[in-house]
Amino acid sequence: MMSGVLAKRAFLLLAFLFSGGISLTAQSVDFKILQPFDRVYYNSNIPTVEVMARAGRYFNSHGELECTINSGDSVLYRFSQYFMAAMGDSAKLSFSFNLSPGFYRVDLKSEGRHIGGCVIGYEPEMIETDSEIPDDGGSFGQYWSEKIEELSTYPKLASEKKIKELSKGSRDIYKVSINSYGGRSIECYYSVPRQKGRYKAVVRLVNLSDSLTFEKLERQLASDTLSDRIILAAQAGESIDVVRLIDFLQEKEEVLLGNIFAEGCGKAAARAMIASAIDKRIAAVALFAPVSEYAGLDTPLYGNLYVAAENIDKPVLFGVDMDGAIADPSENFALYNRLKCEKSYYIFPDKGRLLLWDSLKRNFFDKNTR
Repeated sequence: MMSGVLAKRAFLLLAFLFSGGISLTAQSVDFKILQPFDRVYYNSNIPTVEVMARAGRYFNSHGELECTINSGDSVLYRFSQYFMAAMGDSAKLSFSFNLSPGFYRVDLKSEGRHIGGCVIGYEPEMIETDSEIPDDGGSFGQYWSEKIEELSTYPKLASEKKIKELSKGSRDIYKVSINSYGGRSIECYYSVPRQKGRYKAVVRLVNLSDSLTFEKLERQLASDTLSDRIILAAQAGESIDVVRLIDFLQEKEEVLLGNIFAEGCGKAAARAMIASAIDKRIAAVALFAPVSEYAGLDTPLYGNLYVAAENIDKPVLFGVDMDGAIADPSENFALYNRLKCEKSYYIFPDKGRLLLWDSLKRNFFDKNTR
């Protein structure tokens, strides 16, 4: 894997949608979308969608398969091919086309019925944003420097209480309330190994939802068996809150200074991204599908992720959600491609995403521990 400002191609050859494809049934035919190149193509590979149409054991099949290539709400290509397959046999259909760098939705229909689809990518490392990126002239850094200076006028710790019923085995867990900018309170959990020593610390930013509550977060931390790191899990409302979380860790004698990391997913990743651009104490950051909290031409400069990307000077691990359930992959790559620091990316189809990402970011933090 190359280092420096060069983008690092790192594909997870995941078992996407079962054994290399997805089976779809329309009337008497089974369709399977083949998945070469993990659905991402580079300049030596012409984007191609291959579909296998298989007839049943006791009858011949024929029909028409329609394939559309979509960019957002726009249809770029619409193809159709006629197929015939003897009983128990199959016919292979292939659709090839030219694309600009980006990610695209493929939809398939047969006899007027939608039978499935997938997302494909082409030349992700060449994707650029359509938005105009302002020249900040140093105002990004100035804005955040002034805000951090004002943050220092607020007292840090409001309360810290050990959760006895969860502090078992190799870790102690504390519920902490920390004062942040404007006197806001950040509720978080501090999980630390019981073995005396100094440890790397990971600020885990979370987006609480119906599926992830503070109670579930408590149980997750209690079940974490990693005994070589501290975890501070919090729902930070703004990037300045992440700076305050770092302030909290800096004063802990068990924290190995110079080895504080940050991570987040979606909006939490956006906050972690800006924080890593404005706080030199963060050693490295892992971002999964960052989603900007702002949209449109009125995006304030201090919240512009493209500007933040150009101000990051530490290693970045970037996870891309290919199917766009969290963030648009084209927008994420346009953001990734603005990074000038040491960086690497992984592209994830939906299946198996979270478990693999957890393993990757653990190894990433270990690699960057000093």
